[in-house]
Amino acid sequence: MMRKTALLILITASVATTSRAELSFDQIGDPELGGSWFQSFQLRSSTSFNNMGIILTDPSMPAGADYRDFLYTGFKTDAWDFGISGGTSGWRESSFAPGPDQGYMTAAAGTPTNELVWRSHFIDEPETTAFTLTLFTYDSIIASSPIGGASATWDGISWKFDTPRGVSWNEFQQITHAPEPTAALLGSMGLFAVGFIRRRASQP
Repeated sequence: MMRKTALLILITASVATTSRAELSFDQIGDPELGGSWFQSFQLRSSTSFNNMGIILTDPSMPAGADYRDFLYTGFKTDAWDFGISGGTSGWRESSFAPGPDQGYMTAAAGTPTNELVWRSHFIDEPETTAFTLTLFTYDSIIASSPIGGASATWDGISWKFDTPRGVSWNEFQQITHAPEPTAALLGSMGLFAVGFIRRRASQP
């Protein structure tokens, strides 16, 4: 009975996740310019979600190019601010590798919602930079496919929404699940130790 219940929950969650949401993505107010700068955003979705990730890329990236060659470092470490007027309560910035300190991506998680209101913090002089902001909404239980995705491009003067996405969902998954250097090193050491023990055990 327990197995059937777990399977039913898994199937239900999978169906809910694979149905794409209709998204409305827009700015709130004008950019707060000058040195490092801010922009408030509002995202509305026809389907509830509890995680969202954002990646910045160079808008000149041609179709089919390796996204890793066009990642744009433009986020401040505190890339999310939900404490603004009308901000979404119960949400906070996530800290998974490579994390917002890398500058090109950030993620946030919280209670399931259909609307997210936040303020992002960018670096560099806004009038001399251009980048594409790609976002994906997803569910933390089953993240094999996005619930929705949208993009906007900052051209140095204003935002252009509904632009082609800078990265694909698969590329987003590759970035968010990239192993941390420490984890990779420990994994390599573990494999070496297993191999060494096996070789010793096979010796007469």
